[in-house]
Amino acid sequence: MSEDSWSTPESGTPGGLAGAAPAERWSARLAALAAGIGIALISFTLRPPLHNYDGYLYRLQALAPFAGDAINPHHLLWYPVQKAIAMATGALGSPSPEAFQAVGILVNALGLAWFCLLLVQRTGKLVLPFALTLYIALSPRIWHLSLQNQPYPLLDLWVVAFLWGLSEGGSLPAWRLTVCGAALGMAVLLQQGMALAVPAVALGMWFVGSGPWRGRLKTALGWAAATTAGITVVYLGLAALAGVRPSGFIRWTTMYLQEQHGIQLQWPQTAIKSAFGMVSAVVDLSWINDRFNTPPTRRLITGAYGTLLAVGCGVLAMILIKRRHRLRLLHHMRTSAGFACTLALLLAWTAFVILWEPAGYYWCVGLIPVAFLATGQMSRLGQRAGLALAGVLLLVSGWNLKGDYRAELALSVNYPPPMLDQIRAGLGPDDVFIIAGRDWYGNIDYDLLLGCLDDWPRDPAIALLDEYVMEREMQPWQQSLDRDIGSVIMRGGHVYLAKHVLQKETYDDLAEIQDPFSQYYRQEFLGVNEQSLQQEIQKFFAHYELRPSRFRIGGNEFWELKQRE
Repeated sequence: MSEDSWSTPESGTPGGLAGAAPAERWSARLAALAAGIGIALISFTLRPPLHNYDGYLYRLQALAPFAGDAINPHHLLWYPVQKAIAMATGALGSPSPEAFQAVGILVNALGLAWFCLLLVQRTGKLVLPFALTLYIALSPRIWHLSLQNQPYPLLDLWVVAFLWGLSEGGSLPAWRLTVCGAALGMAVLLQQGMALAVPAVALGMWFVGSGPWRGRLKTALGWAAATTAGITVVYLGLAALAGVRPSGFIRWTTMYLQEQHGIQLQWPQTAIKSAFGMVSAVVDLSWINDRFNTPPTRRLITGAYGTLLAVGCGVLAMILIKRRHRLRLLHHMRTSAGFACTLALLLAWTAFVILWEPAGYYWCVGLIPVAFLATGQMSRLGQRAGLALAGVLLLVSGWNLKGDYRAELALSVNYPPPMLDQIRAGLGPDDVFIIAGRDWYGNIDYDLLLGCLDDWPRDPAIALLDEYVMEREMQPWQQSLDRDIGSVIMRGGHVYLAKHVLQKETYDDLAEIQDPFSQYYRQEFLGVNEQSLQQEIQKFFAHYELRPSRFRIGGNEFWELKQRE
C-alpha cells in the first residue's frame, strides 16, 4: 500500500471499496443501513421525555406565532426548522414533544448511517466501521443531543456531507469544492462557531498540492469568498425577518457574546475544563464526576483531569518529536485535501470550544472528523486487530449506553408538564412561590420551569436573586420584595418559600468558579460576598413566620410565609 493510501483508496487495495465488486458494495450499504436502523431502534426504545432547557423552549417558540426575535443568530436556521416541524406535525395532529424528538433521532440515524458507509468505503472493512459508528451514536453527548431537540444532529449531518465532498482525496475538482462549500455553509448556519472553519479549511486547501502556490491560493480564496458570501446572504435575509436594522447587524450576529457570556480564557482552568469536556464526549464517567463534585473533593478531581491532560500532551509531543511521524503528517497534508481540510476543520472547531465552553458538550461534534481522520490507520489493521478494536468499541458503547440511560432517567424529572400540573393543582389564583433563582436546585432545572411559566397569563414564580437581589434599583431589594409579598397576602393569596432559599449550600460558589464542571462563569455574581448575601436573605425572611405547607414542586418542599402579628 502506498504511503498516501489514507486519501486515495483504490480498487483491489485494502484501503477502500472504490471499483469493488457489486456484492462488496451491497455489503457496505447493508452495514450502513444496519447501523442507521440500529441507532434509531435503540433511541426510540430508550428515549427519555424532552427535558432539556434549550430543546423544550425551542419547541415552545415553534408552537407560538412567528416571532422575529426568536431567530437566533447562533443557530440561525434552527428556528425555521422548528417552525417547519411544528407545521408538519400540526397538520397531522398535535405537535407533541415526541414529534420533535423523532426528527432528531431520524436525522441522527441518517447522518451516522451515511458516515458508516463513508467509513466502509474508505477502509474496505465492515465490522470496524459499524462498531465505530455505533460507538459515536452512543457516546454520552451525541446520545443526549440527538434525543433533546437540538440542532446538533442536523449539524453532524452536514459535517458528514462536507467529509463526503473531501472523500476522494488528492486535489478537489470544482463540483466537490461546491459540495464542501455548501455543506460547511449549512453547518455555519446551524452553529455559528463553525464560521472559524471556513478560513481554516481554505488554508488547508492552499496547503495541498504540488502546483504553483499562487494558483492554489487563488482557488482557496475563491472558495472561502463564495462560501462566506452564501452564508452572509442568508444571515442578511433572516436578519431582515427578525427586524434587525443594518446598523445593528454586527451586534445582532454577536448576540451571544453580548448577552450570554463572553470568551472566558483562564489558565489553568480552561485547559482542565477542556480535558473534562473531551473525556465526557467519549466515555460516560458521570457517576464518578457526581460522586466527587463536592467542595472537599473538587481539588482532587481537578488534579486528576489536569494530570490526564498533561499525560495526553506528553504522549502527543513524544509522537511529533519523531522525525518520521512529522514527515508522514506533512506528506498527508501536502498530498490529500481530505486529510488537510478535515484536520483544519477539527482544529478550528477545537479553538471555538476552548474559547467558548470547554467543559460543555461541543466536543462531541469533533468525534466524526476524528473518526474520518482515523480511516488511514483503520485500513492498515489486520483482520484480528480490526475485530479486537471493534470488540473494545462495542464494550465501551455498552458502558456508555448504560450510563446514558441512567443519566437521562435522573434528568427526566425536569420534563415540565408534570411539574406544571403540580403547580396548577397546588396554587390558588393569587398565590405565588419564591425560589432562589433561575438555576438548578434539588435536581430541578428551575430555569426551564420558569421559562415555561413565562407564557402563563399570570406567572406565579419569583426568582429571588434574578428579580430582586441582583436588580440594580434605587431602593433596597428588601423593600421591594416586602411590598410585593404584603400585596399578595392582602389579596388573600398565599406565599410559598422554597426551603433551599434558606440553605447555605445554595449560596456556595454562585459564580460557579470553583465547580470544575461548570460550562462558564456566571459573571453577574463575580465579586458577590456569598456569606453576607446568605445572612442578608436569612435576616429578611426572619421577619416572617414560616409554616409547613403541602405545596411541592417535584421533590422540593416549601414553607408558607405568614406576616408576624
